[in-house]
Amino acid sequence: MAAAFLLGVASLVALNPLAAAMNSAFEDAHAALSPEESAMARRIWLRQLDEQQQVIIGAASRTGVGGVSLKNASFFVYVPDQDGALKFSRRIEAGQARLMKGYWLLTDAHEAIPGAKALPMRTLTIRSNLDDRTALERYASPQSMSFWTLPKAVARIEEAGFSAVNYRLRLQQLIAAPVLFAAMAILAAAFSLKLTRLGGLAGLAGMGVACGFAVFFFDQLCASLARADVVPPFAAAWTPPILALLSAFTLLFYTEDG
Repeated sequence: MAAAFLLGVASLVALNPLAAAMNSAFEDAHAALSPEESAMARRIWLRQLDEQQQVIIGAASRTGVGGVSLKNASFFVYVPDQDGALKFSRRIEAGQARLMKGYWLLTDAHEAIPGAKALPMRTLTIRSNLDDRTALERYASPQSMSFWTLPKAVARIEEAGFSAVNYRLRLQQLIAAPVLFAAMAILAAAFSLKLTRLGGLAGLAGMGVACGFAVFFFDQLCASLARADVVPPFAAAWTPPILALLSAFTLLFYTEDG
């Protein structure tokens, strides 16, 4: 049990950052090679806010590897009125939008103002307080972010006004991983205590595999409920490991007494 728990801690602090970096590199390469497939998977949404305006950015996909470059991007610009309430100001459609230092560079753009005809523009710039790192964090998948960067990413995403449920769930699942490792080790020990000469090992092995699959499917079910905002991410992440640990201890004590 102790060895499994320590292995879980080691995977959390050492192996997870490596796996997250490799997953991030894969997602970047996949977006560059198959932009249409990436666009079908999920649309990109960003938001930037300063004292003068708020801009909601939606894009079909990300293009290129490195930096932030969006394809078929829409910019919805809101400005505060005299009462401080945000009022829609204009909409900009751009074939491509690239985040530069302090501004967005839009190409093949069309700007539409309420009550006026859309104006085509070859290039257009919009000021931005985003940088490559913060923008990438807001549309990167939770699996592409390491345990060490997830807390700050959650804070930035929620500050931008978007839901960080998936990122909170991923963070809690990583923290709970050592407990799950220990639970599975105890579960395996409970099914391996029976003496070989007593027979029935094939049935025990099958039951052990079935219990493992049951824990996996229950974990996935709880994660799905959390993503649907049915249960809190903390409860969804910690319920399967704790139940598995209690069930493993119960089975172990029963096997030893029996």
